[in-house]
Amino acid sequence: MTRRSMGSRSEASRLGALARLKTALLVAVAAVLGITVPVGGDALEVLVTPLVIVLVYSSLRSVEIEDLHAGTIGPAAVSLLLSYVALPAAAIVVGTALLSRSAFLGVLAMAVGPTTAGSALV
Repeated sequence: MTRRSMGSRSEASRLGALARLKTALLVAVAAVLGITVPVGGDALEVLVTPLVIVLVYSSLRSVEIEDLHAGTIGPAAVSLLLSYVALPAAAIVVGTALLSRSAFLGVLAMAVGPTTAGSALV
């Protein structure tokens, strides 16, 4: 490998890190503005569903059917069991033991869906 190709790879890595940092800062600023100055939220609400569809599509577009074989079912099954069974059950057990009835109802409302959906609601 030549020094030039190593330098360009290092520069590309730095540019990628800078792009990720800029994106993270943009998200942080947008979140702070959305909380402190919540003007226009009602008008933007109609965009939530299309944006979620685009995000899910973009995360799945590179998945090839040939890549989905029996060896990949195990980790997916464990992930689904954790998300839909184990974590909600743990939340219910802990909520019953530690929370008042009204607070527990909030935990119960969050636990009836997968934890990934619950974190999106918070």
